[in-house]
Amino acid sequence: MRKINERWWVGTELAYGTSKITPVSIDHFEGKNRIFEIKPEVFYSLAPQSRLKHFVSAEAFYLNQIGKDISGKYYDENDVYYSFSSADYKRTKYGLNINYSILLHKESSWFGFMPKIGFGIRQRNISYNNMRGREEEDAPRDGLPFDYHLNQQGSNLRFNFNVDMKFIFKF
Repeated sequence: MRKINERWWVGTELAYGTSKITPVSIDHFEGKNRIFEIKPEVFYSLAPQSRLKHFVSAEAFYLNQIGKDISGKYYDENDVYYSFSSADYKRTKYGLNINYSILLHKESSWFGFMPKIGFGIRQRNISYNNMRGREEEDAPRDGLPFDYHLNQQGSNLRFNFNVDMKFIFKF
């Protein structure tokens, strides 16, 4: 984050991951995955003179995930649940969030953190290609009810909920 003046700050987050460097499975899939995300954000300070900095921000985001020769489970566009032994996967997601956050960091300190909560809208597109070994299965009954719907094939515009915690280290 960079302070522009007493009220305005800007920042950007970049993220990149692959199945080679990520120790956990991405989205219930096994195989070769790559994910990239960028989130530029503009912050407005609600109390610039306060020791605790309260911000309202607008955050645009873009995510691109590609999987090659993955195996896993998903819902198709008609809510039929399938497993498959191999497929190519592509997910893009973009949108805009409005957030509230508090910067808990003293100017002289080397450490701080910044919790953030927000909501907005997002467009998500998911496609599966070159699929092999596809079999219809019974939908899962345990776990979170929306968990496997995160990989539902197709395109949709929906509400987006955002919770974030930044740890700040000053060098």
